[in-house]
Amino acid sequence: MLEAAAGMHASDMANNNYASHTDANGAGIEQRANQHGYTW
Repeated sequence: MLEAAAGMHASDMANNNYASHTDANGAGIEQRANQHGYTW
């Protein structure tokens, strides 16, 4: 789950030429992890 979230975020950053803990849509790690089914 976390690996998938991280991989998609890394690809998004590479494809869109940026580096940030927040994605281009404003989602942080918690939101991305939740979207991939991770429960805290």
